Amino acid sequence: MIRATGLTSGDLWEDDAWLTLPARVGFHQAIRMDISTPLFLVVLRQWVQFDPTSTAFIQVLPFLASIASIAVLWWLVRTLGGSLWTRVIVTTIGAVAPDAVEYSMRVKEYSTEMLLGLLLLVALAKAIQHPTPKRTTLLLAACVVACLTSGTLVLFVVGVLGAFVIDGIRRRRARDPWLIAYGAGTVAAVGATYFAFYDHIPPALQQFWSTFEFSASNTRPFGHKVAIIGEGIAHGLVGTPLLVGTFPDPYSAISKSQYANATLIAAAFFACLFAGIAAVLWRSRKQADVSSAVGIAAVIVLLIAIAASVSGHAPLGGGRTDIWWYPAAWCLLAILVEDLLRVIGPRLKAAAKVPRNTLTLAGAAVLVAVAVPFGYHFRAWYPSQDVRGLFAQDQGELRHADWVYVARPVSFAWAFYGLGQFQVVFDSGSVHTNQGWSVSQDRFNLQETLTSDPASLCGLTRSIWWVGPNPYASNPNNYKFVGAVDNKIGPPTAPFSSLLGLGWKQTQVIAGVGVNAQLFTHPQACT
Repeated sequence: MIRATGLTSGDLWEDDAWLTLPARVGFHQAIRMDISTPLFLVVLRQWVQFDPTSTAFIQVLPFLASIASIAVLWWLVRTLGGSLWTRVIVTTIGAVAPDAVEYSMRVKEYSTEMLLGLLLLVALAKAIQHPTPKRTTLLLAACVVACLTSGTLVLFVVGVLGAFVIDGIRRRRARDPWLIAYGAGTVAAVGATYFAFYDHIPPALQQFWSTFEFSASNTRPFGHKVAIIGEGIAHGLVGTPLLVGTFPDPYSAISKSQYANATLIAAAFFACLFAGIAAVLWRSRKQADVSSAVGIAAVIVLLIAIAASVSGHAPLGGGRTDIWWYPAAWCLLAILVEDLLRVIGPRLKAAAKVPRNTLTLAGAAVLVAVAVPFGYHFRAWYPSQDVRGLFAQDQGELRHADWVYVARPVSFAWAFYGLGQFQVVFDSGSVHTNQGWSVSQDRFNLQETLTSDPASLCGLTRSIWWVGPNPYASNPNNYKFVGAVDNKIGPPTAPFSSLLGLGWKQTQVIAGVGVNAQLFTHPQACT
């Protein structure tokens, strides 16, 4: 239920509309619009085409993946030999993890990445338990599907295949042809990570990611990097507060005490993380069992995630961009919880001096009392930007024949819902966008004129509509605005804002849910 609260009857939010827009173009063009999730894009594109008018229907695909991941997490812990209590504790923590819940209803690849990561760990455990050709083939097939689904999962595959090779060497199967194949596969996966994924990430997106990297491209002081990244990871996994914000502005007034407190949270998290990694590695030296082998895979994945951030190849602590490695964190937790319960369980039973059933019920009551309010607090929500509603309610004002400038955040939904003619323009030469392509709704060549010669526009028309997002439109507390003019509606974005200094005046504002339209007129024609 804490995930289903994110189902919406409104329009797709800007970032989700960006990923669904390929359903409105031809297959060849759709593939060109992909950055790093080819197979996911193909499946999502087909799903959207069944009912493109219903956001709730489109949301069902990531929702089902997120629900399935909870069941697979239980399966993984059981495969690792976890007791009933270990399964309950780890699965509950995974089910209420704030970022896993929040993004379960976003039309993005994150829930699918989480599901596939869990399935990879289950397949690894099965292949190590009984290393038959059938099971190793299934593991290899799962790795291929994961790599095709999301480029990020190539990093996960490296950890899984690397652990399989290490386990084979420890079991003296170094000449096993399957082991040699997996060793070669690991090397190939590392190469594919760069050539098929990172080498094609748009520079603007890499710059955006740098906020959550330890690399030199993040120019903040090292202490600030630790605070931002560490508290972001901790918030996404266990719900600690965000003291410096999800996307901190280097020019905003964040106090030293906020950074200091965030650093404490980050330090505590990293201390627990590295202590857990050390414990699993120490365990693997003493016990060459399935849990240890899969634990090594989880450790490799987590270390790769950190290394990718240090080298400037992947963000860390950004919330949604962390979800791909959550299965590794939960796997590590399952191993540690199981070992801990085996040590303290008998002692607790002896010290409690109460019947086992009573102790079980008391433990379950405590778990429910903590998990239910925590899960409800971090329940899923969906940001509203009702572009269709804005045009529908004011059809007499906003006409298809009008000159309209649609700001980039709204342009994806505007094009997806067919509110006007559009074309997809790919980056070339000096033009670079955050995602490698942009939407042009330019029937009157308005965008190019705004950039090259805005002063000439008044010779072509004396009224232009600007359609764009309301400030803080993704905040669930701020995205419903009413009234003709609302002080929460901000000025138009660049380059349209340049008209304000050329005699154009704002004469009308239409406020919608998460979006607004502003009419700008020029008092007289010009030449």
